[in-house]
Amino acid sequence: MSTTERLSRTPLIITGLGGLLLGVMVGAGVAGSGTNAAGAPEPAPTKTVEVEVPGGTPEACLTALDEAEAVFATAGEVANLTRSLLSDVFPAAVMAAYEHDVAGIEQATADLEKFNSDVNALTRKVESIDYVTAAAECRG
Repeated sequence: MSTTERLSRTPLIITGLGGLLLGVMVGAGVAGSGTNAAGAPEPAPTKTVEVEVPGGTPEACLTALDEAEAVFATAGEVANLTRSLLSDVFPAAVMAAYEHDVAGIEQATADLEKFNSDVNALTRKVESIDYVTAAAECRG
């Protein structure tokens, strides 16, 4: 075998040995993963048991949680409404005004009035949520 042939086979041999070595290392890691450093078996998994506390959660705290969830839900509605305003209503209104499109301006006006009505409904909803009082009662 000539020197050129031997050198052309060297990368193939090195790659094969590298793959073999990698396989041995991964196999050793998997085989050793079931024991700890001292060679002892891993402890058995623990079982979680739910225990009901006498008296449970005070009603005032449950009310506070309900009120907090209502606040978060309403915040999501406000975010969606704002997204709609910024991505749909405002661009259409600006383009209609820019193009002197009377029908477009009238539609934008109707959309803004609907937005205003939706904001008023959400405002009434927020005002009806009394998280602060419920939280204070929960804290005692």
